[in-house]
Amino acid sequence: VTRGWLQAAAAVLGDAVVADVKPLEMTSASTGWTVSGIVSTALGGRRARDMQLFFVNRRPVDPPKRIAKLINDTYHQYNSRMYPVVIVSFCAAQGLVDVNVTPDKRTV
Repeated sequence: VTRGWLQAAAAVLGDAVVADVKPLEMTSASTGWTVSGIVSTALGGRRARDMQLFFVNRRPVDPPKRIAKLINDTYHQYNSRMYPVVIVSFCAAQGLVDVNVTPDKRTV
């Protein structure tokens, strides 16, 4: 799954953006959630947060504030001048996620 994110990101954003990224893959058997994507290493990154993309059940969503803060704060321990390239997809059963919180369906 992560390889697909890497190929898609390279095709859309360019090879330079994904040059220093690592795969992210987690699964919880007890809750049914899976998390996959890519996150840049301390050698990579960008000067702005413009390459931080989050998805829930394949829908683009606004970055969850706590998760984005956790990722950025952790990254800044190693590279305080940049922001990480982040593409993260959260997947769960449809019954666990409410996409109808706002009309644009970007808040879950």
